[in-house]
Amino acid sequence: MKTQPEFLESVMEKVKAQGVELSEAVVKKVLKAADETRVEDLVETGKTKLTDIGTLETRYRAARPGVNPRTKEEITVPEALTVGLSVSSIIKKEIEEKVDIVPYREAAEAKKAAAEAKKAAK
Repeated sequence: MKTQPEFLESVMEKVKAQGVELSEAVVKKVLKAADETRVEDLVETGKTKLTDIGTLETRYRAARPGVNPRTKEEITVPEALTVGLSVSSIIKKEIEEKVDIVPYREAAEAKKAAAEAKKAAK
């Protein structure tokens, strides 16, 4: 994952490659305005489109039973609004073509094995 300065630099390079040179301050203001506009759209309509990436949308999560991990006491996790991302087919295709699945599978298997070992140790 890129840091904020790395992200800004990357955006500036891509814009410059298109023949437009913008200062870091201008890029920051444009990105901030875009973020604020998307949040406003999400609050007002429950959805906002991220071009070529997907759609952010608010989702309702009902109250459900849970367990406090510290005390093991049964609790009710309250209802909540969350934000979910429906990924576009463009992104899905890019990931399928360019990302090696093996490290992700191995990490998932290791996490599952660790959880099973922890459960067995109890």
